[in-house]
Amino acid sequence: MTTSFAVSPAAASPYAAVFIDFENVYYFLKNHYIDPQDPHDYALDLVRALRDTLKREQGLDSLVLYAYADFDKLPSGPQGPLYLMGVDTRNVLGTDHKNAADMQLCIDALEVLYTRPDIGTFVLVAGDRDYIPVLQHLRR
Repeated sequence: MTTSFAVSPAAASPYAAVFIDFENVYYFLKNHYIDPQDPHDYALDLVRALRDTLKREQGLDSLVLYAYADFDKLPSGPQGPLYLMGVDTRNVLGTDHKNAADMQLCIDALEVLYTRPDIGTFVLVAGDRDYIPVLQHLRR
C-alpha cells in the first residue's frame, strides 16, 4: 500500500471531502502489519488520525467523510465507531466484481466535485492504482 498526502496550498476552501476504501485499508493492515486477529482498531485509528491531521496541520474541516466496504463481511462491526466519528459508511455488497467499492467511491467523489463547490480539497485513502484516473480528474 502506497500512501501519499497532498493538499493543494491554493485550495480556496477550508473544507475537505475524504473518501476511504475501508475494506482495502482493513485487509492491507491485516495482511501486512497487524496481528492477523483483527486490525479493526488500527483502521479506525487511521481514520481518526487523518481527520485530526487535516484539521490541525492543514486547517481543513472534513465536511464529507465516506468509508466504503462490504461491512457485513468485516469482523468487529466498524460501522458504529465510524458513525460516531462522523463518517458516512457506504455498504458495498461483495460480489464477483472486486472493484464494486472502487466504482462507488469514484462516482461519489465526482458527484461531490460537481455538486459541492464549497469543497476545496479531496482526500482518497485507498491502496491500489485503481483510483489514478479519478485523482487526475480531481486535480484539474
